[in-house]
Amino acid sequence: MIRFFSPLNLVLLALLAAVTIAGFLLTPAGVPLAVHWGLNGEVDGTLPRDLALLGLPVVLALIWGVLWLAMRYGSGGRPEAAASVMNVVIPAITGLLLLVQALVVLTGMGIAVNVVQAVVIGMAVLQIVLGNVMPKSQPNWIAGIRINSTLSDPANWTATHRFAGLLLIVAGVLLLAAALLLPVGVWLLVAALAAWLLPLGLAAAYSQRFAHTHQRTAS
Repeated sequence: MIRFFSPLNLVLLALLAAVTIAGFLLTPAGVPLAVHWGLNGEVDGTLPRDLALLGLPVVLALIWGVLWLAMRYGSGGRPEAAASVMNVVIPAITGLLLLVQALVVLTGMGIAVNVVQAVVIGMAVLQIVLGNVMPKSQPNWIAGIRINSTLSDPANWTATHRFAGLLLIVAGVLLLAAALLLPVGVWLLVAALAAWLLPLGLAAAYSQRFAHTHQRTAS
């Protein structure tokens, strides 16, 4: 069962509301707030305060809406198959946007924060969390590595997602180390992209290899 309004999600939503209200109280009206940072960690995009503070809650509402529609109409009548992953993805995304909202408010208050580093750390933690839940997933059309070889064979799905989960955990730990050790810049961006793309690419290749090997064994 997909739990959009689980106790954890409600706590995260309450924290997001509290941070947003704090932003209105603690940042001066009429002053633009930073909403985007370049590879060097410097602000390169701002919005009016009210729009900046309300933007992320609106984005989160849209994400939740898309996920609900996907589970309602795109799950092939088996939303429970994606439940184990979605019940982690929903609070993970909510928590990551909560982190970004807090960073926007802190910078608006004039508090020096390494925003890029903090976001990459959040991404690394998200990877580790997803890596832990991937092996528990079942074949579905919503969440996971959804390619022909995994969707057509439950054994392939299980093996691929166990492998992908391990890769995501390792990549998440390495990305966490990179965020703590590397200076903000191009190489940290490369590390973040590689940490996500390599595990998924290797898992897809593993799935194809698994399918080829088992097809040859069966014949």
